[in-house]
Amino acid sequence: MAVYSVDLKKDGRQIRQKFEGQWRKKITTITSGSNITRIVQNTPVVKTTGQVVFVVDVTEKDEQPISILCDRRLPQLSENYVENGVVYWGVYYIDAVPRFVGPAGAYYRWEITYTLGGEFSKTPTPEAGSTSETILNFSTSTELEEVASAVDLNGNWNVNSIGDFFADPITLKFGILNLNYSRREYSNPLSRIFDFFQTVNSSSWYGLAAGTVLCSDISFRATETTSETTYDVDYKLQYRSRGWNVEKANSGLYYASGGYKYRALNDDGSPTEEPILLAANGTPLAPGASPVFETFKTHPSADFSALNLPDPFNL
Repeated sequence: MAVYSVDLKKDGRQIRQKFEGQWRKKITTITSGSNITRIVQNTPVVKTTGQVVFVVDVTEKDEQPISILCDRRLPQLSENYVENGVVYWGVYYIDAVPRFVGPAGAYYRWEITYTLGGEFSKTPTPEAGSTSETILNFSTSTELEEVASAVDLNGNWNVNSIGDFFADPITLKFGILNLNYSRREYSNPLSRIFDFFQTVNSSSWYGLAAGTVLCSDISFRATETTSETTYDVDYKLQYRSRGWNVEKANSGLYYASGGYKYRALNDDGSPTEEPILLAANGTPLAPGASPVFETFKTHPSADFSALNLPDPFNL
């Protein structure tokens, strides 16, 4: 064997952990006779990164780095990180970089730098006779939506004190709340994508009004083994308090009067090149009156209860 010794380099562990605000719900089922107890715990998801360096002495000066990496005394890629006999199941060796250092006494020295990746959820150890299963990851994020408008949210026109419009429009600012679910499922979710992608809730969903929640994305990864097929499914729902319909100010180059349509004119009698705002009956909007908006439904509706996602307010 060309590899003589493998040792962890002194001060060779540089490991970092970071919490990014994500929590995992864990259900522990304890069975005692005919009694079944389910304990729900919310635990933080801690991202783990860093490097671990090993010193390897070999007997041959022209030893190939691939053969060194294959030595079973060294960690193998995809294996779990082990520290002082403790296995960290969510942390893996994901990268290995060998570097030749030089002669070391009667041997030749290499350093192998391993990169760690994955996550570690610090959860209590289940009691004897219990089983644990991670059933859900949930996170939120927000987006800013800016909409140009001729009026503000109170219906005030974008005009100066003499009634002339400002050159730049008013920018309305709205917030969008993203609700991100990830869970493992045991039936193919492809038909659910067909049924729910780009749909809005047809009725109130956990207190959020109909038409305000959009299923903007569903994706999954299937894992097939000799015993079963599992699906890791990601759902992205977006809440917009004013809904997802498109609103347009009631306007046009023509207006209605006495059952007839007339071309809108400028003060000098020439046809206007800009649409004028119209009242609900099609007549020109009176000066100072709030604009009338027409609403257009652009997303189909679906019953979001069929997604069987938990209440985001009670996680």
